[in-house]
Amino acid sequence: MATHSVLLRLPLSPEDSRSLADDFPDVEFVLGEEGADLGAIDVLFAGEPPKDDLIDRMGSLVWLHTTSGGGARFQTPSVLKRSITVTTSTGIHGRPFTEFGIACMYGLAKRLPVILEAQSRAVWDRGLTAMDKVGGKTVGIVGLGTVGSELARQTKALGLRVLATKRTVTEKPAYVDELGPPEYLGEMLRETDILFLTLPPRPEALIGEAELRSMKPGSYVINLTGGLKCIDADALIAALRDGHIAGAALNPNGPIDPDSELWALPNVILSPGLASDDPDKWLMQRGVFVDNLGRFLRGEELRNVFDAT
Repeated sequence: MATHSVLLRLPLSPEDSRSLADDFPDVEFVLGEEGADLGAIDVLFAGEPPKDDLIDRMGSLVWLHTTSGGGARFQTPSVLKRSITVTTSTGIHGRPFTEFGIACMYGLAKRLPVILEAQSRAVWDRGLTAMDKVGGKTVGIVGLGTVGSELARQTKALGLRVLATKRTVTEKPAYVDELGPPEYLGEMLRETDILFLTLPPRPEALIGEAELRSMKPGSYVINLTGGLKCIDADALIAALRDGHIAGAALNPNGPIDPDSELWALPNVILSPGLASDDPDKWLMQRGVFVDNLGRFLRGEELRNVFDAT
């Protein structure tokens, strides 16, 4: 008889679900809540934050593991009320976000949105646009966590100068030229040619008109993980329209208003939250969860416990 019950709120195939059951024969794995005995669930593995009424129906729940690298969205009132432990898949997203970010950096500098739009119209025009260079530029990274650190390593290896901010500054890594606390942001922006935002989503804008206008004319903004609210959209549109910001790449975690001018601007790359996609993503997420599930069953301390304080 199973001693623990795990609810999988993930788009898994039956084969993937069975593979977990094969690894943990004493654990019951439930794929989706329909028809499940929710009162017996003590572990939840989820890709999106569950609603409070679902948490309330899982009276035995003590641990919630997320597929994402951040846990703030999962600390809902019902989770906080019962002090349910939240763990994350921190550490697995550095490679896909970095590859996407570097692709956007070159894509914007080499005007790929303009070129691809002309291609869609079968237009051959060698005077279509002017190329920019990437070599020799300065990268500014807001948030030197898993994604920011991998991005710093890769851009440094490409020969760029790397500046970064971090909430808690300890030792500066060798692949970062200058590192400062959040208060360093203003100084960093004045020296930045290519700004990367690698922070968790925020409820308020970190980058507004003043910050954008303090950057060098012709700079680029690439928002990988911060959510669209991290940047003042109106200020960004204005700076893109007049060319002060030469291009932007945005990877929001929710839809953009269909009427937003961002859709039509020729110097913008919009991703529907795909920057973290990777063919090995489930294997990496599974590995983190399986390691923690083993710890949970042995009564050991869980890894990647999220604490918002």
